[in-house]
Amino acid sequence: MMITRLGFLKIIALGSLLGLIAVKHKGIVYRVSYILEKAQLDYFAKKYRGEEYFDACHVKTTLYNGMPIVVNKLDMCVCKSIRLSGLYEPAETSVVLPFIKEEDVVVEAGANYGYYTLLMAKKVGPTGKVYTFEANPDVHSYLMSSISLNRLVNVVAFNKALADHAYDSFLAYEHFNVGAGYILSEEQAKADKLVTEYRNIRPISVSIIDSELSGVVADVLRMDVEGAEYLVLKGARQLLARSPNLKIIMEWAPASMERLNVNIDEAIDFLAAYKYYCWRITAQGALERIEIVDLKNLEIENIVLSKKDLTGVHPGLF
Repeated sequence: MMITRLGFLKIIALGSLLGLIAVKHKGIVYRVSYILEKAQLDYFAKKYRGEEYFDACHVKTTLYNGMPIVVNKLDMCVCKSIRLSGLYEPAETSVVLPFIKEEDVVVEAGANYGYYTLLMAKKVGPTGKVYTFEANPDVHSYLMSSISLNRLVNVVAFNKALADHAYDSFLAYEHFNVGAGYILSEEQAKADKLVTEYRNIRPISVSIIDSELSGVVADVLRMDVEGAEYLVLKGARQLLARSPNLKIIMEWAPASMERLNVNIDEAIDFLAAYKYYCWRITAQGALERIEIVDLKNLEIENIVLSKKDLTGVHPGLF
């Protein structure tokens, strides 16, 4: 169905009106607002970004550098941003990519729909390698479509979650932000009330980096795994020991960590033992030096860790 310019303006106006009464009728308005916001997005992305629809969920669009990517039409987080501009997390993007050189080996925990995966694969070139892990089987299928579409032979994509030991678990996720799923701890996975406590769950396999990437020496490790970053590092001790030039870019989110029963003090002690320098990524895409112990005072940040002092050597991207 075609949406006229006048119809599009009416949708925007109605969406604004619904926003004013959202508090009074939160549940109903949230659903209707989602439908209206999605209609606006579909109109814009189709008209101005030249999207191609494969089916009700799969849509092909392009990243800011022109690389094609297949995303979920229903997702209103990562995929929404990509559909609007081809760009996601500009500050983090401007930090991650300059760290990566041709022939580098990159490990990624939490590929999501493949935004960083594709960009990093292009940076390392045909002689480099990207090993990427995505826990959600549905999201992983989108990732594989994009890898195939770009003919990336330098990417190895695992459909597995990562932690500090191998076990069978479940992935919990939101319907409109599927890529942001998080694993349940082994204790949580054995609980009896999974169906009532978690709206959307599915069984997954949890592994560790040292089992999956034996012998690999990495230059960059990028992680966004909804609070499991410290657990991933614990399961990558051999890789950390083999990779003296490793730069780690990861999300630090204590609230998400506590959801997985991660001890924050223990995580800080772990990083301190490796004698990493630490920076937080600012909203402008700059690196701000902080001490490892200062992580205790942060709520949610993206940080960079390295055994080498990177102060003044990061060029930025945008």
